[in-house]
Amino acid sequence: MEADSMTFSLYSVPDIANVLYGRLMLPIPEGSNRAKQHPSTDKHCLDLLRHELPSIPVIKEHRSFAKLLNCILGSICSLARLSIRTQKYTLHGHWLQTSTATGQLSKEESNLQCVEHMVEFENDKDGDDSNVDRYCINARDFFLPTEVT
Repeated sequence: MEADSMTFSLYSVPDIANVLYGRLMLPIPEGSNRAKQHPSTDKHCLDLLRHELPSIPVIKEHRSFAKLLNCILGSICSLARLSIRTQKYTLHGHWLQTSTATGQLSKEESNLQCVEHMVEFENDKDGDDSNVDRYCINARDFFLPTEVT
């Protein structure tokens, strides 16, 4: 992304903090904890700054998409294997019968319980909350149970 002839990465929290608080001189929100080397750019701080800068929703949306893709779908899909017989990708986890205090079964390495149910994205077209498109993605819809034969 580019701001004021300066290229920066939306993946880099220090870059975002430098642009928001250093280059654009936005006020550091009251009550925000100072991170190690820079003021916070967490969701709460970005919410407080949304009226100061129209591109704040872009940063929040990027973070939501990146989390969904990299942390959830990417890590689980990297474990999928193509079945030669069915030509579909399948996940095979490892059942853990003794790892829970309640005696319930749990799974590791493709634990689909960690996949969020619904992630909502908003596209605020003009910055005044009156013209907002909402998109919902349920990542669990991409995983279909199959019968093992």
